[in-house]
Amino acid sequence: MYKKRTSESDSFKKKSSCLYVFVVLILSLSLLAQVQITEINEDKPLKGEWDFRMVKLWEIEEISGDVFARIGRILSDDQETLYVVDPKRYKVFIIDKDGKLISAFGKKGEGPGEMRQIGRCYLVDDQLAFPDRRANRIHYFSKQGTYLKSVIIPDDLSPRVMIDKHRLISVPWINWRDPKGKATGFIYNLKDKSKKQLFEFSTFKKGMVRKTSGSSSFSFSFSSSDITPIMVLGYSNNKIYYGINNVYEITVKDIRDLEKALVFSLERKKTKVPAGYKDELLEHIDWPENIKKEIKRGFPDYFTYFESIFSDDHENIYVYVTDPLKENRRKLDIFSPGGKYIYRAEIVVEEGEEIRGTHWKKDKLYMGIETEEGELKLVKYRIRLPEKGEGER
Repeated sequence: MYKKRTSESDSFKKKSSCLYVFVVLILSLSLLAQVQITEINEDKPLKGEWDFRMVKLWEIEEISGDVFARIGRILSDDQETLYVVDPKRYKVFIIDKDGKLISAFGKKGEGPGEMRQIGRCYLVDDQLAFPDRRANRIHYFSKQGTYLKSVIIPDDLSPRVMIDKHRLISVPWINWRDPKGKATGFIYNLKDKSKKQLFEFSTFKKGMVRKTSGSSSFSFSFSSSDITPIMVLGYSNNKIYYGINNVYEITVKDIRDLEKALVFSLERKKTKVPAGYKDELLEHIDWPENIKKEIKRGFPDYFTYFESIFSDDHENIYVYVTDPLKENRRKLDIFSPGGKYIYRAEIVVEEGEEIRGTHWKKDKLYMGIETEEGELKLVKYRIRLPEKGEGER
């Protein structure tokens, strides 16, 4: 009888051990799926300099006899039709692949199809979506410029990316609500009003000033991506790219599997802000001098590392480097899909010109450029891009 109980006990131990190993294996695999793979890069690209070999295809300075007041967001579809936002005129120009105007739409106002604010624009599910923070709405238009609808959004949303016509990514520039400046980036579903948190971070508090006079409260905030630490967010190829730009560290998540993340960094020395630069940032702002002095005192003494992040059709990752002192060129760092630093590059226009906006689509680059005389033009280039996975081989 004793031996039988011993046998049953041994059998139970074996089963328990197997069960324990099985559970541990499941937990290990679960944890492994969430492990962040980190790629630390020296400030020396594996393959040196990249030449885009830019070839100008056309440039336009006028639209139906009129000029651009400002060139803002530039988008294009697979047929190379362009959508150019002029935020000063509250207009969107639709331009064909040869630089000819197809049509224009847009109007300032609060009625159907009108916008109180026009800036960011997204091409999602064959529709154009315009987040309008002043009206707490997202306005939808067809690709031909026909007004479709407007959707009301909560006033605490800060739409920075549209994933599709029903989902957006909200990331605040500043956070007045939290005294410590804590903030979250999250996916917001416009249909069911649900939120899915992506990350937490701290917003820069020193660019904000609040003053109280009697029963009134006044708020002043200033940010500039070249000097103010902000959360930079990009989205392309189903990937989310984000990072606080005073630290050269970028996280990549696939929208289809948010549990996994790639994190890569670049070890680069910071660039000191030259004397007088902070004054120049604020000199044209009509605020009381004591407010401007308080904000200026809070500015960092070093430039940020980067201003925007995106990827090309080969899934190579492009990071626009902060370089405010050279207006006729934009520097880029190019990383492989796995986060390896493969190339250093730049796009350059004529001396005296300033780059006012860019849009990349396959082997085409579109740029808004301000001439030395202060005139604006839109230019289309054909470019050469690195192959996929060059740094992985």
